Amino acid sequence: MSVGKITAALASATNEVTLAAANLNFDFSLVKLTPPKEFSAIGLSLSQRRRDDAEHGPSHITARKLGALFEALIPSTPHLIRQYGLRSSEISASPIINPKGSAKDGLFASQVGLDGTGLWAAATSGTPAISVHLLACMLARIWSGPEATSIWVQIVEDRRKEIEKTLDNDAVHYKTLAAARHNFTRQQLAEWDASARAWLYEADKVHQRQQQQLLLILNNIEVAVSHKPDVYNNVMSTWKTSMETLDTIVQGVPQQVQSGAVLLGLSAWHLYPDMHIIGDCPKEIKMKDYLVTEGGTITLGLQHDGRQGPRGVHWSLSLAHLKYYGKPVTTTRSTEFDSSRISFDELWTVGLGSLWSMLTIRTLPSSDLSTPKHSTG
Repeated sequence: MSVGKITAALASATNEVTLAAANLNFDFSLVKLTPPKEFSAIGLSLSQRRRDDAEHGPSHITARKLGALFEALIPSTPHLIRQYGLRSSEISASPIINPKGSAKDGLFASQVGLDGTGLWAAATSGTPAISVHLLACMLARIWSGPEATSIWVQIVEDRRKEIEKTLDNDAVHYKTLAAARHNFTRQQLAEWDASARAWLYEADKVHQRQQQQLLLILNNIEVAVSHKPDVYNNVMSTWKTSMETLDTIVQGVPQQVQSGAVLLGLSAWHLYPDMHIIGDCPKEIKMKDYLVTEGGTITLGLQHDGRQGPRGVHWSLSLAHLKYYGKPVTTTRSTEFDSSRISFDELWTVGLGSLWSMLTIRTLPSSDLSTPKHSTG
């Protein structure tokens, strides 16, 4: 038998074994891994209900499947993962955002406190799942819930097709193939996005000053995240570029940044390197983040030419799954703060003021109400 025939036979046998393993009922919920020590405080900060979901429930299964599905594409970024774990543990330990439920909370005691379910599910599912969580935070930072969910649907669908195409030429790890053979419902991906979104909301409170300072810088530049035409390659490229660059920066290696991908990653992962701003008035901004080794600075240009269009770090994608019917919808989002929106705290203040004014009017004497008031201005 020729060498070529032997090689082909071995390849065929390998694929048959891989397919057979993938066709087994691989239960992603059965495997819980020991999380990296940098993430350990997160599990201790969660309510029992959230911890159970993250370690054994639907959130854990989703994290495991997504980690297995994308594992072969994820670059090795051990320094970024370590520093992100330390920052996340620091955030989860903050009493600002993580009060403990007690008997006085009644049936809602398990809902009190930080929602780090998705992050802990990722941490107990392996490093690939943590990397997928980082992507979830990037998408949640700039896209709305329905938009981010449609992006997840599309990249999962394209990744599954990509895996199926490689079976004829390459051996595929059985976990990856098993994940590709499992269905991902839109609801599962929406819940995965919602958990990342809840984490960002709380983490932003702990690092409010640094976040505001960073967003002020980002909103005064014009830079696109990626120009790749299709959603899958666009998102994959953005994710990899952000992780690889920030893994270098946290080690103390300076970087000149021209891609919006890296800046979006900074805003989503709560890491704050010092910055050198190049423009009419060059500036050096000291963020003083102890998790970034000295020397890990970012150099970028700060400019806005006044033209109409998206300011800040902006990202355009053609979302095929945003609507159930019709053509893909080209959508652009930016990190620029929308001044027409108010925060929930501001809304609460306005509502309370309105209620108080109504109560005040109702308690005024009838003589005051009957006497007309004349303006002197």
